[in-house]
Amino acid sequence: MKKNDALSFMVYVAMLAGALSVGLIVLRPIFATDGANFGNLHPVALTLISLIIGVFLNAGLLELGHFIGAKIGKYRISYFAILGLGAKITKDGKKKMTFSSFDGLTGETRIVPKDIKTSNPKPFIYSPLFLFLIEVIVLVACIALSGLSANAKELAWLKVSSIVVLTVGVMIFFYDIFPAQLDSTNDGYRMILLSNPKNKEAYNQILFANDCLLNGEAAPVFPVHEDVTDFTASLNNILLYEAIAEGDWKKAISISDLTIACKNKVSSHTYGDAVAMKVSLSLLFNEDREAAKNYFINLPLEAKKYIVSLSSMACVRAYLLVSGLVEESSSECLVATGKRSLSLKKLSGTSLEAEKNLYNQSILLVSNLHPEWELPLPRELREVKEAEEEKTLEETEEVREGSAEDSNDKE
Repeated sequence: MKKNDALSFMVYVAMLAGALSVGLIVLRPIFATDGANFGNLHPVALTLISLIIGVFLNAGLLELGHFIGAKIGKYRISYFAILGLGAKITKDGKKKMTFSSFDGLTGETRIVPKDIKTSNPKPFIYSPLFLFLIEVIVLVACIALSGLSANAKELAWLKVSSIVVLTVGVMIFFYDIFPAQLDSTNDGYRMILLSNPKNKEAYNQILFANDCLLNGEAAPVFPVHEDVTDFTASLNNILLYEAIAEGDWKKAISISDLTIACKNKVSSHTYGDAVAMKVSLSLLFNEDREAAKNYFINLPLEAKKYIVSLSSMACVRAYLLVSGLVEESSSECLVATGKRSLSLKKLSGTSLEAEKNLYNQSILLVSNLHPEWELPLPRELREVKEAEEEKTLEETEEVREGSAEDSNDKE
């Protein structure tokens, strides 16, 4: 299990435990109060309605805070969504409504810096917390008002709904400010990364480059970052794919080496992907294949385990090539090919096309070395292969017909 997946699971468990504690310790005694007024609703119905309101209200506050913070920090908003419903915003301000997946617990606000050097991401991070503080003050006031002896029974509905909405808000914002990388991008992780001043400009560069790639535009040329963090590694990867597209695989490996050398400054996921990238590129392009094999064989056990996890396309390609060229195991090659589609779904833009091409080259290399394995090829490769086989068959038939005509002429 990846580190961020394990932490995400722990955070979800903590959120669930907190919700159950509030339900059993706080709400249950209120429901048991004789004569309590729940607004002509069953307590369960009131709780469910408050829960729905809490989710929409806090999701809206979180993204509204991001929206306001983006404006303060001098960013352009390219995508805004709450619970999947949102809008894509073009550079000229045109909006297109959409319902799609999002990178966040309850929504996403995608931003683009107006100026890479001066745009400040900190208001984007802290503005939602300011709005949540206002919500907490209002809800605590409601709870206190409804808890007065004169109003306790008549305003039981207000107390229950306020507690439920506040609990939902605490859960959502607890996830958002948790100081680690989780299964969705959260502000707590941004806080940690941006605590290093070197990451601010790199963060803006990544946002700008990703926006270009999503719009089908060429990514701007940025220098390779030698002091690698998770942010700068992401930016370096754009340059890595460009180097591969230009046929300079040695430069691509050197970029991976920079990340590997900064092992203690990056997450295990970033480090593992860099190692997997180097292994796959070395086995695919390096003429000294024995050196590439030895590099993999001498890797630390943790790096090999990460490749075996098949958690990214770099791992899938590395495992495919290792299984085919080093261990010569057809069954393990099939395991790798089975993870291709799922791993590609995590990518977009230039990285998606680059990984498709790298995978195709990898599977062709292994298939040509072991044609008896009959490994499953991607559709585009199957079509090319079928066209070549059909052309070969036609040429064979023409040769046979020519031979037959020559024989008849001799007779």
